[in-house]
Amino acid sequence: MSEPIRDDGGLLWLGLAGGLGLAIGGVALALRTMQGGDNMAKKTNILGPVWPIPANRLRKVGDSVMARRPGSGRPHKGVDLMAEAGTPVLSAAYGRVLRIVDGRGADRVKQEGLWRAGLFVDVLGLDKRIYRYLHLGSYSVKEGQPLRAGEPIGTVSPSGQSGVEHSEPHVHFEIRAGDWDRRAGDYGEPVDPLKVLPPRERVA
Repeated sequence: MSEPIRDDGGLLWLGLAGGLGLAIGGVALALRTMQGGDNMAKKTNILGPVWPIPANRLRKVGDSVMARRPGSGRPHKGVDLMAEAGTPVLSAAYGRVLRIVDGRGADRVKQEGLWRAGLFVDVLGLDKRIYRYLHLGSYSVKEGQPLRAGEPIGTVSPSGQSGVEHSEPHVHFEIRAGDWDRRAGDYGEPVDPLKVLPPRERVA
């Protein structure tokens, strides 16, 4: 796993002085002042959150965060967003690409978790949460790259090619409170994405 990203003062990193909420509120207010109508909405969406699958391509929303998933008994730490293979996967929030990991060649027994994740991208959000996109078929970003909400990260994998064998194609989307902890062998506590993403009727 790569080291945590340093803030290099790039264009897309906002100063956090005065608190995260104040920073986001200030940016949103400035954008509202500068723009109107649809243009304003597009501008304010650079921070997110937005749905990782475009509204017109989202087939259905599957299981979200639960302690024990029916059938496997394993915890489910994200939400499954069903879409056709090849569908673009978008950044849900403003941030930087933290890591790109390809687990498709991992040992299915010794590295089961990595194999089940398949090809995935982790993004460090402005809010310091980790936004994770699993079961990708391809990626179009590089480590350290800044992202606005709604920018493409990759595509949905066909079934059986990126940790998904017995389910229709989907992206498994997670929001975690902290990054990978080597001693714990896991990321921070899962946050239910459905409580963070906008209501589905406002996805489009």
